[in-house]
Amino acid sequence: MGCCLGTPWHQDLSLGCTGQECDSCCPRSPVLLPRWDRLQRTAAERRGKWWRERTMASGKAGASEPSNPTAEAAEGSPDTSLVLLAVGEGFPPEISLFFSVESRSSRCLNSQLQEAARKKMWALESDNRDVCALFKELSARLVCMQAQEDRFILTFKTLEEVWKFSTYLALGYVGSCLEQLLFDQECWLNCALMEDTEIRVTVDEDRLATIYMGLLLQEGNFFSRAVPGVWQPEQEGEEGLQLCKNELIHVKNVGEESKWEGMSLLTGQRGLVPVTALEPIPHPFYQWFLKNYAVNFGISQEIRGTTSQPIVKGRCTATEDHRGAAWDELSFSKGDSIEVIGFFIPGLPWFVGKSISSGSIGFVPTQYISPEACEPLGKGLVFLSEEEKSPFLHIPCNGGEQHFTTLLSDLARTDITSVYRLGQLHITESLCHFYSKVSPSLQACITYHEHWVSLAQQLQDRELEGNVRQTLSQLYQALGTSGALRQSLDCTKQSLRIFIDLEETVKAAEAWLQAGRLYYLMQEDELVEMYFQAAVQTALKRENFSLAMDLYEKAGDTFFNGSRNRDRAVEFYRGGAVPLARKLQATKTELRLFNKLAELQIGLQGYEKALEFATLAARLSIRVGDQLQELVAFHRLATVYYFLHMYEMAEDCYLKTLALRPPLLQCSGEALYYCKVYCHLGNLTLHKLKDEQDAAAYFLLALAAATELGDQKLQDLIHAKLGDIPSASRVLEGAPGSATHRPRWLTEGGHVV
Repeated sequence: MGCCLGTPWHQDLSLGCTGQECDSCCPRSPVLLPRWDRLQRTAAERRGKWWRERTMASGKAGASEPSNPTAEAAEGSPDTSLVLLAVGEGFPPEISLFFSVESRSSRCLNSQLQEAARKKMWALESDNRDVCALFKELSARLVCMQAQEDRFILTFKTLEEVWKFSTYLALGYVGSCLEQLLFDQECWLNCALMEDTEIRVTVDEDRLATIYMGLLLQEGNFFSRAVPGVWQPEQEGEEGLQLCKNELIHVKNVGEESKWEGMSLLTGQRGLVPVTALEPIPHPFYQWFLKNYAVNFGISQEIRGTTSQPIVKGRCTATEDHRGAAWDELSFSKGDSIEVIGFFIPGLPWFVGKSISSGSIGFVPTQYISPEACEPLGKGLVFLSEEEKSPFLHIPCNGGEQHFTTLLSDLARTDITSVYRLGQLHITESLCHFYSKVSPSLQACITYHEHWVSLAQQLQDRELEGNVRQTLSQLYQALGTSGALRQSLDCTKQSLRIFIDLEETVKAAEAWLQAGRLYYLMQEDELVEMYFQAAVQTALKRENFSLAMDLYEKAGDTFFNGSRNRDRAVEFYRGGAVPLARKLQATKTELRLFNKLAELQIGLQGYEKALEFATLAARLSIRVGDQLQELVAFHRLATVYYFLHMYEMAEDCYLKTLALRPPLLQCSGEALYYCKVYCHLGNLTLHKLKDEQDAAAYFLLALAAATELGDQKLQDLIHAKLGDIPSASRVLEGAPGSATHRPRWLTEGGHVV
């Protein structure tokens, strides 16, 4: 996974949930880094133990040790090496992951499945390659398995591993993977059992967080808050940072035990800061976010530019041409329309935008944009805390640079949550695109779309919620299970309610149609046509005949492509879509419908009706002037004539299709088509029309096409057919056959289509 898309945020967001607390997929509390003072106390305790062991080893049992190492650590500056020692020795890098198999309905342990999973785990102990590979995918390293205790012992070597694993744990993905590993095929085939069963996984979150802190300290480069009143640099006569309460600082270990180098994200000033004045930001997501996006979001840049615009969202217009200097910058031309992803905050030099013309997404410099067409920020403020809402809500319309500079300075002193939340919606959308198109993963795509729905609900953006629910419906449908189809139907019905309330006719009609399709897949046929008719009536009430025609065809396609009640497609094609196509003079749509009707009747063995539809399709194809469609129509017409035992008409229609092909072969596909049609003509004239000479001539033409194609097996097959025709030698010598005396109805104008 890449940094910007592949590293998900942390579990305090409850990704994949519906907003209520869910024990199966979300831990009860987020994984935070252990408090700095706790590590100081632990370091002091480790130092006291080390002192006692040292004096006993040296024989100086009477030597005095620090009277109160814990208090000393709390009052003075801690020894960073001892903090690392405390993390390394007091908290081993291994962590236990326990699992239990539970019933969702009873919320109790399923002892039978638990024992089955334990036996599977015993079997895997002898060859744990699959288990190692599984946890590698989950960004963890397997140390060993202990089947009797229902646990896996894991370890981590990098910050990224802990980060990703804790996120997968919060998403419920770890438990899902263990289901794939520990359950056999018999369990998976029992749909009712699997829908009621879940694997609950637990870890010691304090230990996981402490491992992360140890790795963070070893890296020696992270973000922290300033602890107020601990240290003032002028008191010691040194040049240093003037730190405000909760001010964000980037700190780096420069080799001194008690002081690290710090840089204020507010002022950009640098200086030494005592370790006691620092409190690392507790959320791993914020550490990653600040490292990757601090500059891009303007936190550590000088805020420049003058504007009188409030914070807005929507679309804006480019006032100048701009070519991005970096890969993540958006290029655009003067006059281009750009959609604001998240919010446009005057005073910040950048915002995230999407080009309407190209669809590209990137950072946009605010100085080249006019936000006049955007709408002021209102209900989207739900992402901000109560403390942060007030200054945003009271932004004056004529506010200048100084006002916004002060506003953002205040936010920089408090927390990173505001900046994180402003980009949250864009990140979710990007992750949905990533797992849909770039690295397809249906389960991950569903998870992030569920989170996208929850964000839309927080924003009270009903249109966005409806659109995302429709997409989510299609994702659940792709899973194909009965439970997933129910989830898909639920998403569709919720989006339908939203679109009806918003009077979105087209989207509401599509939702009615989707619900009908789902009922067909669920084999609840009594409701299918009711929903299809509701979709069509929604379009007709608004006199949207083009939409109604499209809905009639799509409803018919459901039966046409299905395995049940295929004859019901005729009503939607012939009785619904065709009259509207004629009303709208949509000739190509009418041609497509008659082709489908002909194909459908052939499959249903209604050859007389198939002939009617195939003839109409052939007539329309000539009117349209599309040779390919004409070829398809006459090929299908030849098939219908063959089934009706009208073999000479079938022969002539096949010859008509060949006449529509170019005189010179353009590709191997054309040679194959010639070969197949001539073989079919040979069989037809030999076995049905009893004309050996014509059959031999057709087989010879098929042989020429097969030779052009270079298919030796096909050539051998045709040679065998020629060998079964006694008169084939006379054809080779050029003797006239009866083919010249038989009339050609279509080619000679005897049969008018």
